[in-house]
Amino acid sequence: MRLEPSFLAPVASYDVASSIYQALSRGIHLTLLANNPKDYVHKALVEEEAAGTALGLSTPGDAGAAPGAVAAAAGAAGAAMYEAGALTAMGKEVAVYLTVRVAKFPEVMEALVKRHTDKGDEMSALVTCDLYKTTFDGWGRAQWHTSEIYTSLGRAMQVDGVTPVLKAPMVSALEPNIS
Repeated sequence: MRLEPSFLAPVASYDVASSIYQALSRGIHLTLLANNPKDYVHKALVEEEAAGTALGLSTPGDAGAAPGAVAAAAGAAGAAMYEAGALTAMGKEVAVYLTVRVAKFPEVMEALVKRHTDKGDEMSALVTCDLYKTTFDGWGRAQWHTSEIYTSLGRAMQVDGVTPVLKAPMVSALEPNIS
């Protein structure tokens, strides 16, 4: 079965030709990983630095530090898009840094919502859900996740995500943990 680009990403803001997807469940489910390769590599560079810092390794920007595998593979192009040490210098969590400085990513938006709900900050969770839903309009996953959060917070009457999920491509509405 050949999927047309309009079916994969029905929103005009997505560059279907260069978006990065992951196919799960024998190709039945698609997950948007990044809107373009540059954002995907930039995110990988930030996550690599965060992993190195968490393990107590030197920051890639430190004198004499060897670049990580992603930074080495990205070479000069990676160095041009991400200055080593920028995450540490900002002093924020990885999810916040990625959202503010790189781009919006579906799994990062969900992590931010979870962080807010774990802290008991219902309003911030709802605002982040709405940003997620708006940013990834046309992807069923964003609509589904938002409706799940609203329902879990006792706001089922405010869920307006049911109709968009039914209109969105079903390959984008499923949970990623499907066998």
